[in-house]
Amino acid sequence: MTTPSRIRRGTPAGVSEMAESTISLDSKGTKTMRHFVNLSNGLRCPHIGEIKKVNFLRLQSTHCEQKLWAKVLENLGPEFLVAAAQGIVVVHDRSEKPRVPRALWQGVDWVGYALQRAWFGPILTHLNRWGSPMRIARICYSRNGMLISRYWEEQYRQLPRRVRNNLKYYRQFVTVPEVMILGCHRL
Repeated sequence: MTTPSRIRRGTPAGVSEMAESTISLDSKGTKTMRHFVNLSNGLRCPHIGEIKKVNFLRLQSTHCEQKLWAKVLENLGPEFLVAAAQGIVVVHDRSEKPRVPRALWQGVDWVGYALQRAWFGPILTHLNRWGSPMRIARICYSRNGMLISRYWEEQYRQLPRRVRNNLKYYRQFVTVPEVMILGCHRL
């Protein structure tokens, strides 16, 4: 498989050509690509009309700003979680200003890490801030290039048990080798 091991942000290549909502991952077959529009600014994406089936999601940038990570995960909904477990998910959003929305550069990154951690466990060893080995789910970078995997792992461990158990419930639907959530904010 040729997909990267971390979440890709920005515009996925060929969204307009993906109107049929399928993408080939490897020689063994195809996996579905599901499109989710983040309410309410995501409705302003100019290419939403080209996509045949659009789903809706509420990923609030306010929760990301306030670091309410449990609330971000609680608001995802079962349709999104099953879609992420079974294929590639593209989250469409727009910002009122000419920049990447926080829901994409921070929220999508957190959701991808938390789902990867809940469904596949910690698979990589990395040094924590004190130099001790720490197991993490994937390597993640912030938009300015800083490594934030350790931060995400700390936040995942601090989640309430009910939130972690809710994510683990959807493990039974997983058909992909890794979580793939893409953010799209312009073409």
